[in-house]
Amino acid sequence: MTVFSLWEMASLRPVGECATDAQLIASRYLIGDMPPDGLLGFETANELLSVRSYTIGLLSNLYRRGGQHHPREAMWWILREVYREPVLLRAILKWNRNRYFEDRGPARVAATRHFGELSTVVLANCHGAMPSDAQSIAVRNTAMRRCRLGELLECRHATIDYADGNEVTTRTISDIELRSRWPWWSYWLIAAPSFISVDAFCHLRQERRTFVANRIVCVRNVHASVQAGNRLLRLSRYIP
Repeated sequence: MTVFSLWEMASLRPVGECATDAQLIASRYLIGDMPPDGLLGFETANELLSVRSYTIGLLSNLYRRGGQHHPREAMWWILREVYREPVLLRAILKWNRNRYFEDRGPARVAATRHFGELSTVVLANCHGAMPSDAQSIAVRNTAMRRCRLGELLECRHATIDYADGNEVTTRTISDIELRSRWPWWSYWLIAAPSFISVDAFCHLRQERRTFVANRIVCVRNVHASVQAGNRLLRLSRYIP
């Protein structure tokens, strides 16, 4: 048994109504080892994502006090505890109220009823090393590239297709900065594009704008395109 694996526990929960597509995408990333044909119920996904939000809030509090815990290990132990003690799970579900759909950053949980009890679980059982910033950023970058947003990590000037409701517009952006309200280590539990904001100068609006990363349909590196065009131009001079 690996402390970083959640499927062994999640797979034992009742399926019932199927999880939504958004729930399934987020839960599959969180679980980490869910098989391609694995089934996940709506309520189970809601449990997983609610406990995730609470765990990140709890770890944020512990880190401010000098705690050094691996987020995936902490998630495993807290999920195990709340599945063993249904009163804890009910309290977290009531506390959450669909908080995982909001980009607020880690919630404050220190004043909640079971914070002390669950903090003790983490402090007593989590012994894995906290990932370094470089390791956490590498996890973020892998998730960004998997969603075809890797160009945003490597260029300062790009053209994007951006979905806003039912409309998709093409924007040229420059001076690109990736921002998030979530700490780097949280990307071990949250797929990066879901909570990354792209702050850039929008040439269409002629002002700095903020774009939600998971609404970006396509990224084209303008500098790379220009360089490719220049190479073709140079080659054409030698073609009779």
